[in-house]
Amino acid sequence: MLEKDRNCVFRLEREGRLDKKEPNLKNKMPELYAEVMIQREKTTKHDQLTKEWGKCEHSKKKRQKQKGDKVEEINFKPLTSPVTFSQEQINISTDMQANPDEDLKYGRVLDEGGFGIVYAGTWHHSEVAIKKLKQQKMSEDALSELQQEATVMTQLHNPHIIHFYGFCFDAPNYAIVMEYIAFGSLYDLLHSKEEVDWLARIQLGIDVGAGLTYLHHQEILHRDLKSLNVLLDQKGTTFRGKLTDFGLAKIKTDSKLTSTKTGKGTLSWMAPELFARRAIFGKASDVYSYAVVLWELAARAVPFSDAHDPSLIPMWVERGEREDIPKETPPSMAALIEKCWVQRAEDRPSAEAVVEVLQELNVEPETTADNPALFSYRGNFSSMN
Repeated sequence: MLEKDRNCVFRLEREGRLDKKEPNLKNKMPELYAEVMIQREKTTKHDQLTKEWGKCEHSKKKRQKQKGDKVEEINFKPLTSPVTFSQEQINISTDMQANPDEDLKYGRVLDEGGFGIVYAGTWHHSEVAIKKLKQQKMSEDALSELQQEATVMTQLHNPHIIHFYGFCFDAPNYAIVMEYIAFGSLYDLLHSKEEVDWLARIQLGIDVGAGLTYLHHQEILHRDLKSLNVLLDQKGTTFRGKLTDFGLAKIKTDSKLTSTKTGKGTLSWMAPELFARRAIFGKASDVYSYAVVLWELAARAVPFSDAHDPSLIPMWVERGEREDIPKETPPSMAALIEKCWVQRAEDRPSAEAVVEVLQELNVEPETTADNPALFSYRGNFSSMN
């Protein structure tokens, strides 16, 4: 089955037209049909949780009234294109808030990042992941920006990004409530002894790019793309990637996410233009990070792990140094990585163009003993910009 056929099926499913257009899918493509049913069940669960989250509005407004606060009604439309909200809308949006003492139940710690600690937890008896923000003291501007991003993020729906159920804006319990994924991160997989063939690596690269493309179409920048921020869901016997920790620009900046205290820090994935003073983050900066993730898929290693001092990494990157691409990497994938991490941001392709190339990679045996089954691309890389 071609990847484009699979994408077409999932597009019809998202549009609610699959059952009408492909009534015999179960018989024609049973494995794909099973994937669709799993995704449909997750989407239904997401919608139910979102509705449950909305029920908190009543109790929240009741508490506001008891305090004498002004309460207004507002209805948000589904996100179909990039949107902005007025300051008034930001300040009065309460439909995604919850009482942390009554609604959220924290469990074990799953992970800790630069700006939050992730816990397993429950929300109305459903399993969720809860990221409690480390920054619990926010200015009015920072809180308003967080509320605006939260409003948008809870309306995002794509198979390759994590689902957000809601946010808690009650200090000192600022937290993000999102879909729980049990299979860990891409980083964990790549640094395990699990065998991952090239077909699986290419597919994970497509998943990452598809999620990034969706975010960019919504005018959302990831800002911290790396294998640690790609979570793995299981579809049948294969792993599929979902992006997490995207957006939240103000929180990431204020939390100094670029800390280099561990080898898993963010510097190794940052584009050269971001090391300039007053740097402006753009989509091309995300594409550079995407290239490093593709390199991780090929090398199964930490980028620039040979830097005895992390402060060396910006200097290396700014003068054009990159990691060596393993010789066993499919030639077309190696060329793609090099295209995406070029020095000048304006010379990098879009995430969507990268995905299109990855989807057209074909398995062709080559003559070298080291590379029994590599991929080749017959297209023109120069047309990707």
